Amino acid sequence: MNRVEALADRAPGFRPGNAIPFRNLIPLDEIIADAKGFSPSAGAVHKEYSSIVSRFGTEFEVLLRASKEDLLRGLPGKIADGIIRMREGKVKIEAGFDGEYGKISLFGEGEKKKEDDRQMNLF
Repeated sequence: MNRVEALADRAPGFRPGNAIPFRNLIPLDEIIADAKGFSPSAGAVHKEYSSIVSRFGTEFEVLLRASKEDLLRGLPGKIADGIIRMREGKVKIEAGFDGEYGKISLFGEGEKKKEDDRQMNLF
């Protein structure tokens, strides 16, 4: 890393004036999976994904363009909250290491636990 820093000719955070703007997005199926506590490949996630996209048009419409009010009105609360958190950059990122992938999550363990406890109270 010292060699990289020695060769660096730009200050940290430098951005060229002609740089194309970008957005960091989390795929909708991963937001749904995180909200529901399932794997992104679960059938329930796919069913919810299809339902949401059919109501809003496209995944980009949901992730980028739909108003906060439309999301809160048209989606389950935790999924809408996850999309809003992603838009606001309130994302927990755990870096990967030694061949392990990093992890991205929108809800902390405490929030997941509260949801699990509430669900168990229904039975």
